Amino acid sequence: MNSPVGWVLPAVAGVATVVAVVASPDPTVAVLAGAIAVAAAAMMVAQAWSERADPERPVPQVPRSESDRFRTALHSGRIGREDIAIVLNRLERRFRDPGLGLPTTAELAEIAELSPAQFRSYVRDRLDRLEAEP
Repeated sequence: MNSPVGWVLPAVAGVATVVAVVASPDPTVAVLAGAIAVAAAAMMVAQAWSERADPERPVPQVPRSESDRFRTALHSGRIGREDIAIVLNRLERRFRDPGLGLPTTAELAEIAELSPAQFRSYVRDRLDRLEAEP
């Protein structure tokens, strides 16, 4: 059930409009009633605007594991490239070269700026290096 207060502004706007039309021979009353009708209509629009529902936004899921983070990075475009480079570096340190240093910030920025084709080539080269026999 709607609140009776919700009908006050439409009623005021309607009555003021009728008064403005009926009082057309007297311009002072017609203009005043017209102004009241416009003000009531503006308040109805403002009230409707303030009560509108915000669109529901999907809540991003937090990656639960390393593979989830890697999969998310693959679908993140330029933003995920640094994460991919870090994961590849970690894998190479773990399986190939424990003395390999961490990539610098400048190297990560350079990797993030690669074109998609260049980045795929970079990933392919790193994976080939991981799969190569020691």
